[in-house]
Amino acid sequence: MMAEVIVNEKITFKIEVYKDMEALISIDCSGYSDDIFDIINVLEKIGWSYYDKEGYIEYLPLGDNDCYDWQKGKLDSAEFNDLISKKVTQKERIGISLFYQYGNEGTSMIATGTNDILFCLDINRRILRDDITDLSWYLDNIINKLRDAGVEILSLEIEEYVD
Repeated sequence: MMAEVIVNEKITFKIEVYKDMEALISIDCSGYSDDIFDIINVLEKIGWSYYDKEGYIEYLPLGDNDCYDWQKGKLDSAEFNDLISKKVTQKERIGISLFYQYGNEGTSMIATGTNDILFCLDINRRILRDDITDLSWYLDNIINKLRDAGVEILSLEIEEYVD
C-alpha cells in the first residue's frame, strides 16, 4: 500500500507501507482425547518438537494468568510434563512453542484443552508472495498429519488477517 505524506507545498514523500500479517489455526480434537498430553505426544510423533534447536523450551509459566509472559528454559521431559500437569490441574491456559524437526518453521500452541487448541503461525512463518501465509504447508504438516495419525478433528478454523 502506498501512503503519501505532504510536508508542505514543495515536499511530498511517498512511502510504501507493509502491514504485518498473522495466521492462526484453531482445532477441536476432543473427539480423539480429553488429555492434552495425547495431542502433544502425537504432534511429537509427526515431527513437531517442543525443544528448539538449542534444547530450550518456550512456554507459558505456571500462574501466568493470561499475561502471555513467555519463558524460555532448559527443562527435561519430567519437568515439562510436571509443568503441563499443574497447568491442567489449575485450569490454566497451556502455551508451548513447537518447532518442525524437518525445517525451520514453528508455531506457538495455546490450549485450554483438547477442544480448544490454537496454533499461531508465528515462528519463521512459511509465506508465499505478498506475505501471504503458505496455509497449504501448515495444513499438510499439522492438520493432515494429525488426521493420518488417527486424531479426529471435530472443527477447524483458519484465519489470516492484517494487523
